[in-house]
Amino acid sequence: MTRLILAFGILCLGGFYFLLTGWYPDVAWLHGPLLSQVWPLAAVLLAGGVLLAGPRLIFRDASLAGWFAFSLAGCLLLLPLAFAKREQASRDAAVEEAFAQLRQELRLDLRRREAEAAKAEREERASRPRDRYTQYEGRVDYPSLEAIRGLDERMQAEMKERADAYRSAMEENPVLGPSAWLTFRTLDQLEQERRHHLRLHETARTFTRFVETFEERYTSAIEELSLPPAARRIAVAEMERVLQSWEQGQAYTIRKLDLELLSAALAALDVLIGEWGAWSYSPRDTDLSFENAGREAAFMEAMDRFRRAAEAVSEISSGEPQPRS
Repeated sequence: MTRLILAFGILCLGGFYFLLTGWYPDVAWLHGPLLSQVWPLAAVLLAGGVLLAGPRLIFRDASLAGWFAFSLAGCLLLLPLAFAKREQASRDAAVEEAFAQLRQELRLDLRRREAEAAKAEREERASRPRDRYTQYEGRVDYPSLEAIRGLDERMQAEMKERADAYRSAMEENPVLGPSAWLTFRTLDQLEQERRHHLRLHETARTFTRFVETFEERYTSAIEELSLPPAARRIAVAEMERVLQSWEQGQAYTIRKLDLELLSAALAALDVLIGEWGAWSYSPRDTDLSFENAGREAAFMEAMDRFRRAAEAVSEISSGEPQPRS
């Protein structure tokens, strides 16, 4: 009876071996035919042979022979798993180090882009007169001029509030790039990455929408002031000047490109999340494959949009001229 139980235990050890190999997905040699099929089969057969022939050849006690066979199978099966564990730990450490380096590069890129936007904003401010409304003194009454100045300050403050909100969103929602998405081990990591991209997309859209609807809201605010005709013309002229400076400024252009980049990233992440378990990526061969060819095409299209937007941001940040399409 003991020998039957030990024989069943040896078979269970072989089964557990196959389950435990899944703990080390990056150890290629462990998943080859030799160690994934031949080795466990040979270990089980050898232990089974010792279990059957042991009482006649080595041990007089059948129970002792059975325990020796069971221990032999355990040692043989544990040996490659022990080496695989050490190699998997080394690979995991390398991946974590690569992620840390990528995060550092993204932080540096964030600071660089914010510095470029801040520089553009400073240059735009430096190009203004110290108080551009002083040139209109004597041409319109003082209360009307103060009303226009107050409206301008309010609109500028709203713009700064949205710019600050976007900077805060970037700090609070750090994102990684496509090279990291493909190496994520869990669906939760992809979903968290999508949430961060979505928050940044919403904040960037709020920023660009403010600039795009600025004329409509400013015109409505001018109407509410009930200004004299001369003062109204000045207010409209200043509105158009501010709007033109924003639309031509780097900060607004970069935000529009960020919006396209984030939109493309969301589309790509949606494909990876929706097809989770139906795509695979080999870091060694940098090979990405989907079971659904249509979804693979959608992912590659999103990545092409992402790449073009990222290149455009890089060109603006480096001061190089953008190619005309």
